[in-house]
Amino acid sequence: MSSDEWTHIKQAIFDGGVEASIQAQVWPFILGFYKPDSTAAERAVYRQQKDSEYHQYKQQWTSITAEQESHFKEFRDRRWRIEKDVVRTDRLYPFYEDETNITMLNDILL
Repeated sequence: MSSDEWTHIKQAIFDGGVEASIQAQVWPFILGFYKPDSTAAERAVYRQQKDSEYHQYKQQWTSITAEQESHFKEFRDRRWRIEKDVVRTDRLYPFYEDETNITMLNDILL
């Protein structure tokens, strides 16, 4: 698929939306996570690599000691923003009415 064809497809999706039942499959392509011409096998390998990277980064973030955090202003600032924003999440959305989902959101962001 050419770059122009892919641009046209993305524009059509932007203009017309995506059927709800296939959004989870489509959005990784639209957001550039997967290449439009990748095979299912390539995507599986890529996804596994990204999952591994995520867990490695997550482990590093969660293992920062108070001493390390005191020297890492950027981390403190991000933690503060995330904790502030998660508390302010709109509870009128049914998903966020459940405190378990609020905890999950905090865990994903931090």
